[in-house]
Amino acid sequence: MQTGAKENLSRKLWAYCSRVYEYPGVESECLRLQDECNLDVVLLLAAGFCSQYRLAWNRLIFTELRAESADLRRDFILPIRNMRRRAKSIATPAVYESLKSAELALERWQIDHIGQRLEELRELDGEMAEDMEGALMVCVPPDDRGLQERLLGLASLLNSAGRIGDKPAD
Repeated sequence: MQTGAKENLSRKLWAYCSRVYEYPGVESECLRLQDECNLDVVLLLAAGFCSQYRLAWNRLIFTELRAESADLRRDFILPIRNMRRRAKSIATPAVYESLKSAELALERWQIDHIGQRLEELRELDGEMAEDMEGALMVCVPPDDRGLQERLLGLASLLNSAGRIGDKPAD
């Protein structure tokens, strides 16, 4: 597999995440799920991307990507996010914006990694989720009905958001 192809899918994943995150209601729902349920928004959006573009996505892939993202989130993303949140009310706007930019750059790093891994997995022709709801359901424990219910709202938003814009070419 050529590096350019891997970078291409990473760019497409970034573009998808950026586009749907701007859709009304997606950001607030993602932040609620992140803060109240400790879910990784990047992985939720990756699930939506895979569903919309018919890429391999199942519980095994999710679990692997979550494990691969764990160190990056624990050591970099979460500490910067916590600093940014604490700084919001006490730091200068420039400092706050710098922390926000750093957090976004770290999330981009995570998205790039996930995009590269999805490109590798695409070659394996893995199992695809049936629909957006199914793609998101693999991101939570199968016996957590409450959390599954909460993800249905996000699934609806991502389905709506996904209808705007162009689908990436293969």
